[in-house]
Amino acid sequence: MSKANICIIGLLENFVDKYSFEISKKLDMFYANVSQIVEFELFDLHKMEELLGKDYINKEESSILKRICSYDNTLMNVNYSILNNEKNLQIVKENCLLIYLKLKKSRFEREQDKENISDSLKLINSDLFKDRDYLCSIKADICVDCEDLEDNRLVDKVFTEILNYYN
Repeated sequence: MSKANICIIGLLENFVDKYSFEISKKLDMFYANVSQIVEFELFDLHKMEELLGKDYINKEESSILKRICSYDNTLMNVNYSILNNEKNLQIVKENCLLIYLKLKKSRFEREQDKENISDSLKLINSDLFKDRDYLCSIKADICVDCEDLEDNRLVDKVFTEILNYYN
């Protein structure tokens, strides 16, 4: 059975967001960045977590994700931290073809330098790269090796992988 939606994941938020948007245009699908929608709807995540607790935030994230997954013809980008919740992963797996944009560690570190994050977070991300890469690889329906690909070539490869998956 084909799923009506696609979810793209990766270890770098800006990298995945950029290519997810381009892929959605090629596939003529609506685009949703789930992390940005969560931040918009919950406004001040840190304050809400402080006042209402992490369980409340997790419940709200799941509710937003479930609502977005109910839309037809939508390609979404879900941040690793949101998808690292088993309930959220189950929601996505039931409703979406899950695609992982996979990078080797060397490119991951080069791309990470382009992200607007602190040096300490870069170090943590590099330390956790192997474990997170493994988890994303086993959770995804399709893993697309993006190592030597840029722009249109990467978008075309994802498109081809989707066609191959459904054939």
